[in-house]
Amino acid sequence: LPFFIKNFGSVTNEMITGTSFNRTNEGEDPQVQQKRAELIALLDANQALRRLADTCKAKGIPLYLAINPGKSAPAMADRLVVLKERPDIRHLWLRDDMLSRIEKDKINPRVLTLRGDPHPSALKHNLLAEFLTAKLRAYPEMK
Repeated sequence: LPFFIKNFGSVTNEMITGTSFNRTNEGEDPQVQQKRAELIALLDANQALRRLADTCKAKGIPLYLAINPGKSAPAMADRLVVLKERPDIRHLWLRDDMLSRIEKDKINPRVLTLRGDPHPSALKHNLLAEFLTAKLRAYPEMK
C-alpha cells in the first residue's frame, strides 16, 4: 500500500499509514469494510504489472523493473509471480550488487537510509544509479 492513504472510515478524511489501513476495526461500518476490501483488491501488484506490461508492449516500450534491494527484496520478488510469466518485464536484480558493495567498501548499512526514515540516503541513491546504469547498458536497446 502507499505509505499514506486517505482514511475512508473517517469523517475528517485524515491520512493514515498503509499498515493501519489494513487493520479492520471492531464494530467498523460494513460499508467501510467493503470499501477497504475493494481498494486492497485494486492494489494487486501482479495485476498492475501485467496491465503495465501490456500497455508498454502495445506501444513498443521496453519495461524494466527494479526492486529496492533491501532485506525484503527476495520476498517481494517471490510475490511478483508475473516476473516468471512475462519475459518482456526485464527484472533488474540489484540486491547482489548492493550486498557486494557493502562488503567490499565496508559500508555500514545504517548509512543507506535516512535517519529516522526508511527511505534511501543520498549514498544509496548514488549506488542504485550506478547499478541500474550498468544493468541497463547490458540491454542492446539501451546502447
